[in-house]
Amino acid sequence: MVFRNARIVAFGSTRHAKNKVDKDPNIRALLEAETPAVSLFGKSWILHVRNALKVDFWDVDKMASQIVAILELPELRRTIIERAREEIRHIHWDAAAEKLVPVYESVLRG
Repeated sequence: MVFRNARIVAFGSTRHAKNKVDKDPNIRALLEAETPAVSLFGKSWILHVRNALKVDFWDVDKMASQIVAILELPELRRTIIERAREEIRHIHWDAAAEKLVPVYESVLRG
């Protein structure tokens, strides 16, 4: 098969959360493929997109351009980090638990 405008690359996911990057089997397989390039996908949670990137979850072009901007612009990167730290201050497991208790009670009652 001849490709005029395309190149074959190794495609895989970022490391598993429980693994160190140098021990992750997915990353190791990508490196061992010995392709000229690697393409990675990573999973994101809608909370990351809305609260950190401040873009619509379904606007993938805007999401991608925002990620590139964060990588290229140190001031934007600092702003995103500050926002994330502020968001974390307002996240408490107690609040989540209070919302779940009525759901569990409802299920138990049938």
